[in-house]
Amino acid sequence: MKAVILAAGKGKRIDSVTNGENKCLLKIRDKTIIEYNVENISRIDEINEIIIVVGYRSHDIMSKVGNYYNGKRISYCIQKEQKGLINALEAAKYAVEDNDFILILGDEFIINNNYSSAIKRFYEKKYNCMIGIVEVDDINLVKKTYTIEIDKNDNILDFIEKPIKPFNNIMGTGNIIFKKSFLKYIDQTPVNSIRGEKELVDFLKIILKEYGKVTTFKVGDSYINLNTKEDYYNLVRLFGIKVDIYGDSKYGVESI
Repeated sequence: MKAVILAAGKGKRIDSVTNGENKCLLKIRDKTIIEYNVENISRIDEINEIIIVVGYRSHDIMSKVGNYYNGKRISYCIQKEQKGLINALEAAKYAVEDNDFILILGDEFIINNNYSSAIKRFYEKKYNCMIGIVEVDDINLVKKTYTIEIDKNDNILDFIEKPIKPFNNIMGTGNIIFKKSFLKYIDQTPVNSIRGEKELVDFLKIILKEYGKVTTFKVGDSYINLNTKEDYYNLVRLFGIKVDIYGDSKYGVESI
């Protein structure tokens, strides 16, 4: 199995914190966000290669991560234009080749991830696709990503992108395990008429229709999708760092 980490976007909504850097290069204690993600995925025995899709300030990420991490090979694919998640995934199509893969977004951060146990269950149960989910207390958070309808056997019945009325308090994430060759369905995924991009949920709907046997896994103990300054402050708090909102430090934080 390969791992695909998407780290190509600029992250305009978090410019006040990044100061023009790729947001995956934000540093917490002694590592950048991308290094934490690469380190976590490199520990999984089933992963034999890590593919990072880069775009904005690509050389910065490549020089920071390098070509090997914990003995796992790192390769890079370029997303020439930042046209959304599916376009970024398409950039990795030929690098993935005929391999199962786990998708990870470079700006999603998880404390105590469940990747290894999820991959084992993926193979034991012979699933076609497993969606990483988070159960949230505030259902409004689901409206920012996508909602998932699940039956009593934990099989997925439907997805809705940025729902007005979510099915439940289960929030879909960008952490997804796929069977080999599913990237061929990118060509069948329609372009969203409003955003002008192909959407993850439309891609997942095609997989669900064609194959079924799509289920979920809990991504970990704590989850942050790093899109805004508030998200970043919430993330550093998980590391036991207090936020100095009015400070002049580069990262807006100081150690306790």
